[in-house]
Amino acid sequence: MKSSSLIRLIARRYLFSRKSHTVINIISCVSALAVAVPTAAMVVLFSVYNGLDDLLRSLYNNFDLPLKITSVTGKSFPSDSLMREHLMEIEGVEYVTEVVEENALAEYRGRQHIGMVRGVDSFYRHVVPIESMLSMGSYTLRLGDLEQAVVGMGVAYSLGINVQMFDKLTFYAPRSEQAPSALSWLGGGAYNRQSLFPVGVFTLDADTDGVYTLVPIDFARRLFDMEGRVTSLGVSVLEGQDLSKVQERITKALGSDYLVQNRYQQKESLYRIMKYEKAGIFLICVLVLLVASLTLVSTLMMLIIDKQQGIFTLRSIGASDGFIRQVFIVQGLYISLIGTVAGVVLGIVLSLLQQYFGLISIDGANMLIDTYPVRLKILDLLLIGISVPVIDYLISRMTVRSIMK
Repeated sequence: MKSSSLIRLIARRYLFSRKSHTVINIISCVSALAVAVPTAAMVVLFSVYNGLDDLLRSLYNNFDLPLKITSVTGKSFPSDSLMREHLMEIEGVEYVTEVVEENALAEYRGRQHIGMVRGVDSFYRHVVPIESMLSMGSYTLRLGDLEQAVVGMGVAYSLGINVQMFDKLTFYAPRSEQAPSALSWLGGGAYNRQSLFPVGVFTLDADTDGVYTLVPIDFARRLFDMEGRVTSLGVSVLEGQDLSKVQERITKALGSDYLVQNRYQQKESLYRIMKYEKAGIFLICVLVLLVASLTLVSTLMMLIIDKQQGIFTLRSIGASDGFIRQVFIVQGLYISLIGTVAGVVLGIVLSLLQQYFGLISIDGANMLIDTYPVRLKILDLLLIGISVPVIDYLISRMTVRSIMK
């Protein structure tokens, strides 16, 4: 214990002594700066990534069903009032909505677009906050007996839809009785055709509003020949209820014939890719840090050469080679810690400035946000604060052992 304290004392004295304001000290400061810059970059990159991750999750969370029930054996399954009542009796369930979702060809004023048609019932607005996504028109899928559609911004742009004009949007879908050939679409007998008026446009992300059109569920059932059937059921959970526990109750109540997925499970591959991307960012930053930390090699080499007289004195009073090596290893660690602390503080300051003042903006008129979003996470700061000194310690250890030989 005393030996460790003595090592730290000598290392601090070598590094911070008032009488040693030489080129060596300047080199030490440069070395600390070389550690601080990539450390700050790691903090900023992780914060921006977290902000973009939160934005993407919020976009998908707004449109995806909180809990989605699908059939294990087929694309659709029968749905009736008894099944809805059974689900509503489960503790924690707030609303249940029926959904019919399938691909179809859309046509509007001579322009065509292939996308996803999602037929929904009157409870859908309580499960998915679609009205908060509207950028034009209104969310009115039925006006008396008149059926209407709400299209995504990308779909509206592709088809040239103007909700102020009274032009019908027509959908074509293959009949379920036979598999149509490439030419049978022109014949008229192998597909269903349904039309309605677009009255609203919603905006989300390109992968969603460039694909989806919302229509009444009866319209979708006629279009896809799914009378009395649904492709999925959506369930919202009461506020304060644990989503995972409600999911377990529904799974237990429905049995093995149905699959119950939360929002993460519905986009599991996407979220897994996002995790891999973050790991990739970390590895790239570590490589940059390794290159920057190589300045420690030259710094420690100069320190050892500069302190030859001190090394001789330590040996004269009985210090072992291992003791002397530890002095310079700790000295390298001190340089790393100074750089790490400075880099983390600088990264936090830059991230907070971006968060509150939006220093760096995003170019593009159609972007959902004007500036890069950021979010600091304690776990990221801990990971950076631990990994940087560990890497520099290993570099210092290998350098000192090699030079002291």
